[in-house]
Amino acid sequence: MFAHRTLSSAAVLRRSFCSRLGGVVSQKGEKTRRRALLRPGEDTAHWTAASLERMVGAERTVVEKEDQQSSSIYTWLLHYAANMSKVSGFFEAPLLQVYYEIFRAQKDCKVIGAVGEIGVFHGKSFLPLWAMRSANEQAVAIDLFDNQEENVDNSGCGSLKAVRKAMRRFPLPELLGQEETVGETFLVSENSSVLHPDTLLGYIHAQQRFRVFSVDGCHDAGAVEADLELVTAAMVPRHGIIILDDVFNPDWPGVVSGLASFLKERQQCSCTTCSARAGAPKESMDPAKECSSDVAECCSAWVPVMLGYNKCFLCLRQDHGTFSALFHARLSARGLGVRKTSSFMGSQVLILRQGWITAFHGNEEVAEMEKESE
Repeated sequence: MFAHRTLSSAAVLRRSFCSRLGGVVSQKGEKTRRRALLRPGEDTAHWTAASLERMVGAERTVVEKEDQQSSSIYTWLLHYAANMSKVSGFFEAPLLQVYYEIFRAQKDCKVIGAVGEIGVFHGKSFLPLWAMRSANEQAVAIDLFDNQEENVDNSGCGSLKAVRKAMRRFPLPELLGQEETVGETFLVSENSSVLHPDTLLGYIHAQQRFRVFSVDGCHDAGAVEADLELVTAAMVPRHGIIILDDVFNPDWPGVVSGLASFLKERQQCSCTTCSARAGAPKESMDPAKECSSDVAECCSAWVPVMLGYNKCFLCLRQDHGTFSALFHARLSARGLGVRKTSSFMGSQVLILRQGWITAFHGNEEVAEMEKESE
């Protein structure tokens, strides 16, 4: 179906990026170069869809027989991958596969809950979460949107109109049906710093909590820590995933600082039992040390489990082993192989690729490219 079908996903990505560089060399003018990078043309849409089909569709017939809902979501992902350049924002295409595996892993663990995001911009990363839901699971998107006077760090000018337009452009997967079936979607124009967990939970069903939440709001250290505090208080008791953006983006050092501060308050115990739960290397464990915290409190600490494509994925300490094994096996099987494992902030993490966006674009260029592409 696609020209690059026989290539590995890594080869597809390399070929795509090399073609981009070729375009930069052959085309004169800075504006032309920036437009090409921000708004990829048909060739890029072609490799994106081909790459995703190879990664997600390696066992498509099995998925279709096993679960029609997953097959419907798969079809939506292919369409989105081929056309996601029509939505403004930075989002690595291979993340669609990572998000899909999160959906599958949580489904295997029989997790039911809402999806959410803080810092929606124009909806590029929110839409995949919005689409990958089961019956009665709701979606909540929080952003300042048109209240940009409160955007203290200028980390992105959100647009409620743009998000609604994107949702119309990419309607929900066919088998999920209407909003009444899959669960309502709430677009909340609010500053996350003033939200209380009860307010956040008030948007969704009384018996539900959030199973996956993307955090991409204000990038100041204090705001990042506060957003993580807010989100963790509203997550499901087991097998939830938090996705933190821009952790290694040099333009936003406040993100990794905020994450470090958040984790420091919750990862003070280095006893063998608690460290093992987080997959920490043996040399960092103290076999003579007794647990300094209540066992339940240690189990409920959030720890990093995976890094890749400008994101840090966190889970509960007690779920670390389950998710680490699932993600390693499934992402490798789909062509998004784990490059290695390493220790990060006291936890053993899977290292994926970081992608071309964060390596070659500073946030300073985003506003200029957006204006030039209009």
